Amino acid sequence: MHISHPYKVGITGGIGTGKSTAVNYLKQMGYYIIDADTIAREVVEKGTDGLKLIVSTYGQGILNEDETLNRKRLGEIVFSSKDKLEALNKILHPLIRDRISFYEKQNDHLDVIFYDVPLLFETKQQHLYNEVLLIYASSSISLDRVVKRDGISESLANNKINAQYKIDVKKDLADFVVINDESIEALEEKIENYVENLKVRIQNWQKNNEY
Repeated sequence: MHISHPYKVGITGGIGTGKSTAVNYLKQMGYYIIDADTIAREVVEKGTDGLKLIVSTYGQGILNEDETLNRKRLGEIVFSSKDKLEALNKILHPLIRDRISFYEKQNDHLDVIFYDVPLLFETKQQHLYNEVLLIYASSSISLDRVVKRDGISESLANNKINAQYKIDVKKDLADFVVINDESIEALEEKIENYVENLKVRIQNWQKNNEY
């Protein structure tokens, strides 16, 4: 039997739902995670082609004195104009895709790869995965967590939460949902149960895709 590539699980959530906690627990369990945010930072590190392309598009003013990217300055530019934001995405997305492909090829012997993608539904990426897992928490609990974690007002926390798809919309779009309204221990137990069921789905998928 030979399977040409691992089973792909996209993990997403909302601000304050506990996605990062869930992802960290999967790492502790020994699973390999491709982190979209980390890759987005890697492709614009000092000396990369990505950073050179951004500088040629937006000018030297987006650099710090040490020639690293000043994210705040870049953000001020691109979030002031839809066209400028689209131009940035056209630069970054192919570089991010290439880097993800590189990590996938390095790990194509694995049964499963998890992808940590905060804006998975917002960027309409669900078709890239065999299944999507949503880490869900009710709006009131998410709000309370963000206020405490970030030390900000409820109003500002609400703005952060509302900048993404509403969590109940994501709940309808996800293939599987882990509800994280309780303790960290309860979340970990739910992740363990999810993984046990996932193993069965992977075995069935492998049987259907063997050659």
